[in-house]
Amino acid sequence: MQKLAVLFIALVITATPTEARRGSVDGGCTSDDPDVQIASCTRIIERGSRETMLTRAIAFTSRCLAYSKKRMYDRAIADSEEAVRLQPTFAPGFTCRGTARAEKGEHERAVRDFDEAIRLDPKSVWAYNGRATSHLQMRNYDRAIADFGEAFRLNPGYPGHVYNRGNAYLAKGETDLALRDYDIAIGLNPKSSWFWSARGNAFVLKGDIERAIEHYDSAIRLDPKYVAGYYYRGRAYVKKGEPERAVRDYDEGLRIAPTSALMLAGRGAAHVERKDYESAIKDFDEAISLDSSLGDAYVGKVSVLILQNKAAQALSVIEGVVLRHPDSSQLQNALAWTLFKLGRDREGLPAVERAIMLDPTNAAALDTRANIREAMGDLEGALDDFRAALAIHFIAESQAGAERVAALLARQKQATMVVERPSPPSPSPGPVSAIAERGPRVALVIGNGDYAAVTTLPNPQNDARDMAGALRDLGFKVIEGYDLDGTAMRRRIGEFGAALPGARVSLFYYAGHGLQVAGKNYLLPVDAKLERPSSLGVEAVEIGTVLADMEAEKRVNLVFLDACRDNPLSRSLARSLGTRSGSVSQGLAQLNAGIGTLIAFATSPDTVALDGDGRNSPFTAALLKHIRTPALEIRSMLTRVRADVIRATGDRQVPWDHSSLTGEFFLRAER
Repeated sequence: MQKLAVLFIALVITATPTEARRGSVDGGCTSDDPDVQIASCTRIIERGSRETMLTRAIAFTSRCLAYSKKRMYDRAIADSEEAVRLQPTFAPGFTCRGTARAEKGEHERAVRDFDEAIRLDPKSVWAYNGRATSHLQMRNYDRAIADFGEAFRLNPGYPGHVYNRGNAYLAKGETDLALRDYDIAIGLNPKSSWFWSARGNAFVLKGDIERAIEHYDSAIRLDPKYVAGYYYRGRAYVKKGEPERAVRDYDEGLRIAPTSALMLAGRGAAHVERKDYESAIKDFDEAISLDSSLGDAYVGKVSVLILQNKAAQALSVIEGVVLRHPDSSQLQNALAWTLFKLGRDREGLPAVERAIMLDPTNAAALDTRANIREAMGDLEGALDDFRAALAIHFIAESQAGAERVAALLARQKQATMVVERPSPPSPSPGPVSAIAERGPRVALVIGNGDYAAVTTLPNPQNDARDMAGALRDLGFKVIEGYDLDGTAMRRRIGEFGAALPGARVSLFYYAGHGLQVAGKNYLLPVDAKLERPSSLGVEAVEIGTVLADMEAEKRVNLVFLDACRDNPLSRSLARSLGTRSGSVSQGLAQLNAGIGTLIAFATSPDTVALDGDGRNSPFTAALLKHIRTPALEIRSMLTRVRADVIRATGDRQVPWDHSSLTGEFFLRAER
């Protein structure tokens, strides 16, 4: 971060007009020391109108970078906003705000800042680099690759851009292209330990451990204090089956960085391979004391306890940490895996479902659920999960693999072979939810695309009409509406509410524009303009309005929201809110379902979905593909939908769902 900040400030200063650089912003305001930088920039800012507006904008931007270096991101964002207020066309102000937001993990908002910086300055190398980094964190690999490539084209002498592009290729699973980029980076800077170790990581993914170790050797020769080199080489030795050499590498890494929890967890894993369980537990415990949320350490400790036939102790360890960190996908998966290893398959399902809900791209959790489903005899569900895991890149450590899919397919084929005299199936009471939901089914389907104030969306009408047809086939009474203004939309919602008493299943499907404000989700009629702060309550429909009617009685409630498209109206509302503009976000906020309710989003919370190039959006196309499948439990259906959308969008869109269903539910129960 520090080197990036220094280079960025140098570019800010040299890119501004000479009259704005007459000594006011040199010296301390461009210092490498953030404290000196903050003090010097503050003096310039406090001179107020005695300095030009551009000079003050530069000072605010420089101080923004200094605050970012100190991880004071909210202050950094406040300074960048002041820079943009003073100079609305000052690209570096947007770049700095994007950088701070990215460091906070707000990558969607960061991308919008980088977009604006690039619009204002199409040659802004650091805006391209920043946007690429955020896309990489969001697993938008193709976009990251394109932006890193553009940054490198604009500044071909700086190897960091092509190195980062190599990382994006590696994350995408295209190891040969990653190796090509690392070669270019090494050609520009052959003494970079980072570049040599990155090349080693690529060879690990190719399964060539020997060549990987050779590259880690080179990285360590260049810098004997390069801690990451010892960690990577130790991990490679474990894979090679030489845990003694791995332990020596971890020992050296810990000599250089004695408080590295990750290094201790790595050494613990090497001790497990040596069957030195006492040393392994000691290392895992020390790692946990240094980092109480390090999933690798807990997973390692639990694995050792299971190997030692201390199942009850293993379960108490992981249950305790999950209670302290309930929102850790990795730890929820560790709990599920522990229960699975103890033979308590069904008990592991809720934990792994939560792990996947928290992080739909957690390939290890999908792998765990696949194993649980396979053990329970659900071969189709296991196949769905293995395939979904394979659709997520960078899963070399996961047990999910093509050979597992092939084995399951063979088992499935064998299980479904027709024998000469098949026995009639035994009567079964069926799943809990399938019994509970017998009775009327009522659905509300709305598709809004022909907006008056913004460009028409091409798909929502098609999406809604096709979904209405599918739901009628599944026995729903469908109340539908297309391109509804506010009055008509509220009327349809009223009709839906009036039809619900006595229904055993209610379903709401919406395609069109939506947005979130202060954590609440709103759907937009086609006449919405959102030109004033008061417009939100008058023109938009809060999703809770629909949910209130659905959850008024005990029933199965299903909500499908294809409402996360890029939305110009959210930007219009943000402008009208002024200082409260930060409360407006594109995409929808997470919704927690009431008991008996399942809510499915076209993409994960706070992110934007794609419209698609065909008749339907990617999310609705996948729904339509699977919604009529007989005897497919709805959460298994959504897993298939997620895998299809990830594959169709090149990892740019990951559907998300939240369920409080109390049993299995089938839209089409018969086989």
